[in-house]
Amino acid sequence: MTSRKVDGNSSVVDNLLSAASALDPTGASGFILGSRKSILSIRDRAYISKFGKFWRAFEENKIEVDDFISKTEEREDWQKVGENFLLVMDSFSAFDKCYYYGKVWIAWLKKEINTNEFIEITNILQNIFITDLNYILYHHNDTRFNFDLNKDRLYSCGFLQRILINSSFPPNLGRRFMESGVQKDFDILKDYVDGVIRHLNQPYTITNSGNKLIEILTKK
Repeated sequence: MTSRKVDGNSSVVDNLLSAASALDPTGASGFILGSRKSILSIRDRAYISKFGKFWRAFEENKIEVDDFISKTEEREDWQKVGENFLLVMDSFSAFDKCYYYGKVWIAWLKKEINTNEFIEITNILQNIFITDLNYILYHHNDTRFNFDLNKDRLYSCGFLQRILINSSFPPNLGRRFMESGVQKDFDILKDYVDGVIRHLNQPYTITNSGNKLIEILTKK
């Protein structure tokens, strides 16, 4: 294959068309993006700008367009990832997300995550507020973000999950302890009460996909 780089506006269109056409088995990319000789619509220009941000992650890893396509197609289930490429790019309202999407794609190419994890992480990336994500990334070593962010909003996008309370303790445990004062029963009851208190104070925890997203985006 001939080596190509995304190093200017004129080549960005060609490279975007090359990537989109290779990853889009329906051929719809040509209709969505048009051609370089056409007058580009606002949507087309947005695609090009988004692709430039997306491609920055690959430039940082010295991956060229043909390598991107060939390494993607080497994966047995690559179509699950590739067929939604343009739809995912179109869904991003913030350009930062396009760059982050590139980093997630690279993690998938390096087999640091599998295809199902890629899809789950991408779903989070599509739905999370960019202000929330950037705040989390800035404070990822600081527990403050657990208190300062809208947890219900992070739950709805799949970044957080609810903490389940273990309620499978023996019946009448409290009465048994009051009658017998057995230390073991007391310890079981105390653990349960502590769990309820933790749940009330912090009813959410980060999902596995949310943790992987942070790990990928903060990796140097």
